[in-house]
Amino acid sequence: MKSKKHLTDVISKREITVLAVYLLGGSRKSIDTEDVAIKCNEISPGQFNWKKYPDQINLELVRAFLSDAKKPLYGSLLIGSGRQGWRLNSKGIEWINTQGETMLENKKFVLDKSKASAGSVDTVRKKREENRIKALPAWTKWISSEKILLKDAQDTFRIDDYVTGKMVDIKIARLISLFNDDRKMKEFLLQTSKLLFEEE
Repeated sequence: MKSKKHLTDVISKREITVLAVYLLGGSRKSIDTEDVAIKCNEISPGQFNWKKYPDQINLELVRAFLSDAKKPLYGSLLIGSGRQGWRLNSKGIEWINTQGETMLENKKFVLDKSKASAGSVDTVRKKREENRIKALPAWTKWISSEKILLKDAQDTFRIDDYVTGKMVDIKIARLISLFNDDRKMKEFLLQTSKLLFEEE
């Protein structure tokens, strides 16, 4: 009889922390380190625990891997800190969409899609945003395979001269996460968001 492999046999502890942030809603809000630690232990029990006290989660270990996930060396997938909380940036959302969800699905760790967009407020917001985006020149150009301009991308994500730095990433991640279950819209948003970083 084969023994079950831990999730960490497939992905790193750093990636598990990113998945935990995502599962806790980190594409829309900042997540506390302690909440991430609990979720990491749910995803891969025992992998983040003290050696001397195996029934206790090592909060510093979780924080270290969260900090690593911010570094360019590891893809710059998160923003935040122990004090501010942690959230996915646009690269983190893209990583979730291209790799993270597959990792979770392969390990039978079921994503509760309803939590990502539950509630009438999110449903109304999603429909409003979908209507707004589909009325934009960027959407029309993308559908007809025309070149999308930087101004089009800025309009899509509502970015102007007053939105800079971390807020750009937050706005991009928030909008993309709203359409996580809409493949076509998600693809459009991911492609369009890349234009905002090409001009930096």
